[in-house]
Amino acid sequence: MLRRKSRAALEKCGTIGHSEQSYEYWNTYRCNTTNQRCKDVACRGYPIGMENQKIPDENIAASSWQEPFHSFRPEAGRLNKDDGVWCPNTLGDADKQYYLQVEFPARYNVCSVATQGSPLYDTDWVTKYHIQYSMDGKDFTLYTENNGTVKVQYTVNSLGL
Repeated sequence: MLRRKSRAALEKCGTIGHSEQSYEYWNTYRCNTTNQRCKDVACRGYPIGMENQKIPDENIAASSWQEPFHSFRPEAGRLNKDDGVWCPNTLGDADKQYYLQVEFPARYNVCSVATQGSPLYDTDWVTKYHIQYSMDGKDFTLYTENNGTVKVQYTVNSLGL
């Protein structure tokens, strides 16, 4: 789940050369121009779109999905969706690296991600994943720690919560 703070939290981004109004986001910060640097602030606030559908379905893509089941399509990969879940088509290539890709409506600095198991089956959830980001949707960079180690996420319990 990605969150943002209200418009009242202004002026959290430093500027280079001039000042412009910008907004602080939980899990993110958004600077209005490319010549601004965002300061490191605590994550807090409201969802930015994967749960409440502010990010439209057409902004969610995946490497594959189990056709013809509509409930397994990429756009079903939202939080708290009780009638579906994204499920890649793993037939024939269980070792393939599957992905769910979300195009945000603006540039964000994401500092938290939530995952959730399937509401349809008690035994289905992600056990391991990594995060990549891209500015152009073509060239992706692995998210790493400050020391350059790839950051790998694991579920917090065996229930996929």
